[in-house]
Amino acid sequence: MGNQFNASLDLSVASLTELDGVIAEMIDYSDVYSTERPEDVLSPALAITAYVGEVIRRSIDGAEWVTDEEEGQLPPPHIRLPDGMRLNLMKKALEILTRRDSPSFAPYYQTMLELYTTRGTNTTENG
Repeated sequence: MGNQFNASLDLSVASLTELDGVIAEMIDYSDVYSTERPEDVLSPALAITAYVGEVIRRSIDGAEWVTDEEEGQLPPPHIRLPDGMRLNLMKKALEILTRRDSPSFAPYYQTMLELYTTRGTNTTENG
C-alpha cells in the first residue's frame, strides 16, 4: 500500500501521519476513476485496519487483536487495550474511505492514547 504511493510505512506511530496522506491520495485517485462501490473499499479498509491496529498493538503494552462472534456474525477484528477499551478501526477506515470522515488516523491515535493514559494505564511508545 505505502510503496505504491511513495510512502515509508514502518509500523511506527509516526508513520500514521504518512498513512493519512496515502489514504488521501487513494481517495483522490478513486474520485478520478469514479470507483465507489462497496467492494472497492473493503479490501483497502481491511489493509488499513490491519496496519493501524498493528501500530497500536505494538505501541501499547498488552493491546491485542480480538474477534468475538456475536449472534452468528463475525465482526471485524478489534483492538482491545489492557483496560478493556475496544477500538473498531474497520468502522473508522470505512468512514474515511466513503468520505464520511477525513484521513485522520494520526490524530485518532493521539486522542486514543490521551484517553487511555488518563485512565491510569501504563503505555510504551515504540516509534
